Amino acid sequence: MNIERWNKFTLHQKLGNIGSEVARARLWDDKKDILARNMSLHRILEMLDATLEGNIPMSAKKELNKTKELVSGWHANSKDIEYSPSLLEEYFTQFAYLI
Repeated sequence: MNIERWNKFTLHQKLGNIGSEVARARLWDDKKDILARNMSLHRILEMLDATLEGNIPMSAKKELNKTKELVSGWHANSKDIEYSPSLLEEYFTQFAYLI
C-alpha cells in the first residue's frame, strides 16, 4: 500500500476503497478460498490502520475501530464476535456511491 497516495484520498474515497476490498473478501469467503479471503482481510486491516492514523473526526475513529474489531473477528473465524460480511459490504458501498 502506498501510504503517501492513500493520505491524499478523502475519507469517503478511503471508505469506498475499503468497501471494494470487503466485497472481494466476501466473494472469496463464498468461494471457500480462505487464503485469498485472508489476504483481502489483511489489506482491509492495513487500510483501516492507515485511515485511523490520519486526521479524522473522533466519531469516525470510533466507528472504524469497531469495524476493525469486526474484520479481525472475521479473519479469526471468531464465534465471539457477531459480524456479517454482507452487512459490512453494504455499509461501505454507500461510500463508493459518494465518490
